[in-house]
Amino acid sequence: MIKIIFTACFISFSFASEILLLSKFHMEDFKNKNFNDYLMSEKLDGVRGIWNGSYLHTRQNQTIKTPSFFIKNFPPFALDGELWIRRNQFDAISSLIRSDNANIKLWKRVTYNILMCLMLVRNSNSSLVL
Repeated sequence: MIKIIFTACFISFSFASEILLLSKFHMEDFKNKNFNDYLMSEKLDGVRGIWNGSYLHTRQNQTIKTPSFFIKNFPPFALDGELWIRRNQFDAISSLIRSDNANIKLWKRVTYNILMCLMLVRNSNSSLVL
């Protein structure tokens, strides 16, 4: 069974055209911010996986070869997420996504933790729709 975990949705309620990356951090930018309207999670030590509606790829646009069972229930629209096994297993997930030989046993332990839905809009009733 595919484990899709909605850990954090950094959504602007409009069409997002690119993945989020923190490029610079300045404490003064965050000093007087109210974070009550944000959903946050811990930083996962995995590999970024961008789902384009057909297949997963890395930030460098390298295709991630996944077994069919893993992406069976993925949506037809874009998602940005993190492929993760568990804490202290970065080398295992990094090696797995670069391998041409699918380690089915290991892929069954992988979760796809969604960071951002790239196609979320408000309808006329102010409800969120995909």
